[in-house]
Amino acid sequence: IQRHPLINFIATLTNGSIFLKALDAFGEYKNADYLKGFFVELIEEVEKDKVVQIITDNAAVCRAAGLLVEHEYHHIFWTPFAVHSLNLTLESICNPSNKEHDFRAHELCSWIEDLERDIKAIRIFIVNHQHALSIYNRYTDLKLLRVAKTHFASIIVMMKRIKKVKSVLINVVTDDDLNFYRALMMTKLKQSNDCLLVKFFGIKCNVRHFSGEPDRVQTRTRTHLREVPDAGASSPSSFSFGSTV
Repeated sequence: IQRHPLINFIATLTNGSIFLKALDAFGEYKNADYLKGFFVELIEEVEKDKVVQIITDNAAVCRAAGLLVEHEYHHIFWTPFAVHSLNLTLESICNPSNKEHDFRAHELCSWIEDLERDIKAIRIFIVNHQHALSIYNRYTDLKLLRVAKTHFASIIVMMKRIKKVKSVLINVVTDDDLNFYRALMMTKLKQSNDCLLVKFFGIKCNVRHFSGEPDRVQTRTRTHLREVPDAGASSPSSFSFGSTV
């Protein structure tokens, strides 16, 4: 269901996971009592003696609902989703507003925010320009993913795709058919005294204009994509009941 807030309920056992149901919460006010009601309904449906844990993201409303369930079922405990907690931590560290509070942490980790901004700029430039997109599709069948910010580890998902098509992006920006856009780039280069290819593509480059004609632009590129290790995922070993909002 497009653009509808779905709440998925998944039961996890030691030998695997099983999908229980999906709730369409469109038009509903999703407060703690609303979520707690569905948690209790599913707990009773599964049988409360078989449930030991509730796992949700770390949103305030989910935390409040989890604590209400803990109060009603003393043997069940609530746990925030680890990846979402790490996301919140990184956002807190990289947020420019926190620079004064912890300058050292911001100095070490602010590159993550810069990387995310560059990756989004890459995708927007390719997808929003029909000519550039046509050239891109000529070199690969892989699409530039658009991951919702609420998706866990969205920056990792987008970065891995950009890294996978890195050579394709270089081919696009150096393709002879991109002369028209190169002419536009040169105009903006003169205005900003910077290379927009760095902004658009995360690639360090030097642009030389030899004869004043757009089709005589020569580019020298070198990759500027940072290495980021793959994000591993782990599932709880104990029987658990989880929901993702």
